[in-house]
Amino acid sequence: MGVSAAFDLNLLPIYRIKGQEWPQLPGLLAMVPPRRTARGREDDRLVIYLTFSGNDPLSYSEYNQTATQMAQRFYQTAGSLTSAIRTVAQTLNLSLVERNLRTTGKGQYIIGRLILGVLRGSQFVFAQCGPTHVFHLTGKETRQVHDAQISGRGLGIGQATPIYLAQLNLNPGDQLVLCADLPSGWEAALLGQHIVSPDALRRELLSITGDDLNAILVQAQAGKGNLNILKALPAPAPGAAAPDHQPDSVEQAAKLAPAPVAFQTSASTPTQARPTSHV
Repeated sequence: MGVSAAFDLNLLPIYRIKGQEWPQLPGLLAMVPPRRTARGREDDRLVIYLTFSGNDPLSYSEYNQTATQMAQRFYQTAGSLTSAIRTVAQTLNLSLVERNLRTTGKGQYIIGRLILGVLRGSQFVFAQCGPTHVFHLTGKETRQVHDAQISGRGLGIGQATPIYLAQLNLNPGDQLVLCADLPSGWEAALLGQHIVSPDALRRELLSITGDDLNAILVQAQAGKGNLNILKALPAPAPGAAAPDHQPDSVEQAAKLAPAPVAFQTSASTPTQARPTSHV
């Protein structure tokens, strides 16, 4: 029996590099179930938020290609929700490990941080790989979800896949803030935060620090299970015009700079990364 969709999610990227805001965030993907899915995935609405650190830049297209391949793997994996989430994380981890082993002699490496969330009715089930942060703002309180011991240092470091699974029950108007790397001053501000409009919260978060920012603001509202990635109008840096296009790569953001990821999804591919056993 299917799970009725109770909410829409509006996702607003917060992405700033060297004082300049950009309307699109590389590695962010939101997807409703495609027409054909594996058994058990029919009602799963998927959010992928993927960032990398490393010393070799990754283009926007390569970021987004990796996220798309992860979504394909998710919807092709039958069984329980947690097993599908684990399969995606494990496959990406082993692909990154294999790449790091190939590039060790060149002094190159890549480490991934991942928040993979699934909306089922009013429940948001998600996994954290790497020291990421999720804040749940309800209007009455703010809950912070972060466990560095379980979620580990990131993907691509070792054969074992660090993963922390959690679940939130959403109500209309609830907000989530997803951070790959917690900016200075955000924790205190968010833990003391009451519900305001997403745009007002975005402006407040942008004003707290002048550092580079990479995060997502999510608002839950009554709906039919739609996932909407919004584009905020970027405020131009002092003396600069607002950008009308995305840069070709994220070279400016050293925190987000890996090389292309060979994320294999076909079992017939010789270099297929096979996930370890899961529950």
